[in-house]
Amino acid sequence: MNVRKMAAVLSGLLFLVCGTVFSKAVASDAPTSAFYLRNSNSSGVADVSFGFGDLADSPLVGDWDGNGTDTPGLYRTGTFSLRNSNSGGSANVAFAYGNPGDTPIVGDWNGDGVDTVGVVRNGVFFLRNSNSSGVADASFLYGNPGDTPIVGDWNGDGVDTVGVVRNGVFFLRNSDSSGVADLSFVYGNVGDTPLVGDWNGNGVDTLGLYRGGSFFLRNANSTGVADLSFVYGNVGDTPLVGDWNGDGVDTTGIRRMTATLSPPPPPTTTGSTTSSTSTSTTTTMPMGGGMQDRCAFTSFCDNFAMPMPGGRGGDLDETRWSFARLTQATNPSANLVNNYPAVDAEFCMTHQVRIADNDSFVCGEQFGESNHWMEAMNDQDSYVAQGGRILQPFDFAGRTSTLDFSVDAKTQGSHSAWIEAWLTADPEQVPHEDFPGTHTFPRQGVQFLFNADWCGSTPANALRIIGVYNGYQLADNHDYLYSPCFTTQDDHANHFQLRVSQNHIEVWASDLDGSHFSLRGAANVNLPFTRGYWSLEHAQYAADKFNSMNPTTYHWHAVSFDGPVLPADRSYQVPDALTPGPNGSVNLGYQTNTPTFGLAHVDPAGAPPTSRSTCIGIRHRWR
Repeated sequence: MNVRKMAAVLSGLLFLVCGTVFSKAVASDAPTSAFYLRNSNSSGVADVSFGFGDLADSPLVGDWDGNGTDTPGLYRTGTFSLRNSNSGGSANVAFAYGNPGDTPIVGDWNGDGVDTVGVVRNGVFFLRNSNSSGVADASFLYGNPGDTPIVGDWNGDGVDTVGVVRNGVFFLRNSDSSGVADLSFVYGNVGDTPLVGDWNGNGVDTLGLYRGGSFFLRNANSTGVADLSFVYGNVGDTPLVGDWNGDGVDTTGIRRMTATLSPPPPPTTTGSTTSSTSTSTTTTMPMGGGMQDRCAFTSFCDNFAMPMPGGRGGDLDETRWSFARLTQATNPSANLVNNYPAVDAEFCMTHQVRIADNDSFVCGEQFGESNHWMEAMNDQDSYVAQGGRILQPFDFAGRTSTLDFSVDAKTQGSHSAWIEAWLTADPEQVPHEDFPGTHTFPRQGVQFLFNADWCGSTPANALRIIGVYNGYQLADNHDYLYSPCFTTQDDHANHFQLRVSQNHIEVWASDLDGSHFSLRGAANVNLPFTRGYWSLEHAQYAADKFNSMNPTTYHWHAVSFDGPVLPADRSYQVPDALTPGPNGSVNLGYQTNTPTFGLAHVDPAGAPPTSRSTCIGIRHRWR
């Protein structure tokens, strides 16, 4: 049996970190993921392949009808969809159970030969003995919030029971109840994906690991070396385990996100490395019909399906994002403290005059399209940058991890408006390189700059720089002047993937509406960190002085990344000051060099309790 499983102120910065949040999944009816199943635990081509589910569904495996063969299932924001054959098609059984954000699990809880579902919520297991909606047949606390739940028949009695994995340590229990572990041992590395299966057909489930396209299977629940190891699939695939042919032995498979609405060719083996049969470096990623609003990955996923108003981020969900704005408009004697004017913003298919914090907003469904995130800027003939930082850490230790997003990446060069992405080792607000006299370099990080001015008369953009920062200075600059251009158009999304390992970076981007998705730049690097935070930024420099891009609104669509699902920092986000400025503008910053400085309504003692240390920091930006 198997289980798949800154307040940004120009004068100062205050930020408090604590707690945990989790990513959410999204739903779609179009099959945009493919299953590749193998009937032996070895490298080779898939014995069975088919399309089933959406990009952001969580894949499951179980024997739903008790016939001895495992088949796929999906979990999507509180709904299970189960299929009784290893083939494409619609679900045979679908029902709601649990809450969005729960972790789904599968097991034969009562030993009747039929696998049924369960969910885990903050360390509490809720198990059900039938594949239907209803109340839990068993519920109990086991492990800690943040542990990875696993399920297996650890003692061969025909009943599946629970376990958890914590920092590479397995804790297995022989009854579905609270209590101490019956078995505990170390196996693998932190960041490995744990697997469970009966690899030798003896009726006892034992552990396995998946690491960067390689499987490591062990025939005993104890510390030791793998009894079987082999390559199958590609980095970024989701591993699966099941008895696909009913022979009593569990074997492996993968679920792979597809770029189109039909599954790609099955994996093939060349030497010791498994790869796709396709050798092209260009992929078509159709973006019509809402494709740009589907997450490619599930470790973190936000498709902006609902506005979450309130706070600096406007409609952004502040349990997932920290949004900040930074401008040169600071002169306290003129009543300018990180001053922002009103902006004529594109509000989906119309225009609205907006002012911070409401210049960051979600819309779409009012006009018959998918909701997505927009943010607008009026630069006042100055240099301004704003952006959202994902609170959940991004881990690429020992692997290549990928950030996926879509945005209408229009520009007219470095004296206009443009987008950037930053990966920083610390939770930086608006890391940036080009503020004249006000650089906000990260301690360690990577900059991805898109503001090409060499693409000719057709609206287009290109990668300009991949910059590696160490010790608050540029340590390694990869200049891509005259790199390949991709076409752009306002409110027509380009699809991006930033693929990062400690020693290599690739930038993939499409033309407008997602066509001609291809490699646009690569760099060999030596990054001094393996875990960090992504920021997506919009910058402008007097964008109508030589061009015609002030004001500018960018339209952002589904943002997601893969890799380990790590506890996210919960930020106590200090509200912007929002004091009146000249000519209907607002001051976002607080002037800290006064005897009476204080932050009204900010009480760090009210932050949610957490096992993490609470910290607070103020950063001064001196003039």
